[in-house]
Amino acid sequence: MDRYWDPRIETMSRDELGDVQAHRLHWQVRRCWDGSEFYHEHLEAAGVRPEDVGGLDDLERLPLLTRVELEADRSAHPPFGRAVVARANWLIVPKTPSTLSTEADAVNRVSVAARALWAFGTRPASVADRGAPCLDHGLGPCAPPELANAVTRSYRAYGTAELGPTLAFECEARAGLHWAEDHLIVELLDPSTRKAVAPGEAGMLVLTHLTREAMPLVRYWTGQRGRLDTSTCACGRALTSDPWPGSGSAPLSPARERGLGTSALRGVRAKPRRSRWAAPPSSQPSRRRRSGGGLPGPPLPSWRLPARPTASS
Repeated sequence: MDRYWDPRIETMSRDELGDVQAHRLHWQVRRCWDGSEFYHEHLEAAGVRPEDVGGLDDLERLPLLTRVELEADRSAHPPFGRAVVARANWLIVPKTPSTLSTEADAVNRVSVAARALWAFGTRPASVADRGAPCLDHGLGPCAPPELANAVTRSYRAYGTAELGPTLAFECEARAGLHWAEDHLIVELLDPSTRKAVAPGEAGMLVLTHLTREAMPLVRYWTGQRGRLDTSTCACGRALTSDPWPGSGSAPLSPARERGLGTSALRGVRAKPRRSRWAAPPSSQPSRRRRSGGGLPGPPLPSWRLPARPTASS
């Protein structure tokens, strides 16, 4: 199963994945209700309590969340607003609230990035470059000289400033971008009715963090379009794929509510910044999350890949 970074997750059936999502959704809603004044008021105003969310069928009962609402709360309660949870466990406190992290958040972020790199075909002897827009068609003049003739493939990934840097990634089949659905719930809604679109139809992306601890976003209206395919990919992954997430945008309300800048390019982030993942095995022992998620422990330096999950983890 060398094709997958974490075979247990990436080849999980849709039914199994649904069970994982339902459990994590209830956990997330409960902790937001208990730990965030913003979410407590947000849910209470919609007439929803944590005990009302028993499974994925109850997702639509949760109110949508917009960037305008978050910005208004941050303005009223600087610097981070009240949509934050687990203050005592914050590991990274940056200038902007969108990248607040606990140790588990950092672990998950690195784990999904490693999953994406592995799906791209990155291996211990590989060097991956991300951050130069000219990579859309392979390495060009903006590539460092030592890499100009070394890289022959480029792949797409998707992320946003608010939600995270790696939310979906392309595999070698190049049939679409696979969502990290053990960490996210992906919905497509009709912008007029705010109801789920029919399978296969395009709609507006609404995303819910299932594992983010410091600043989870629940039913966040991205303002960007997507189209989902739940069939098993030729690569063997059952994770939902999207041919081109974030390819369009539309306001929810008011008109100034808009989607955040997409990071979807072929294998790169839109803002130029280069980092490398290289071959040497980690000298740091892997630690497991206390929550039993089976994900590798704290983030390693950016040029190292974390240890792959084992079959028993």
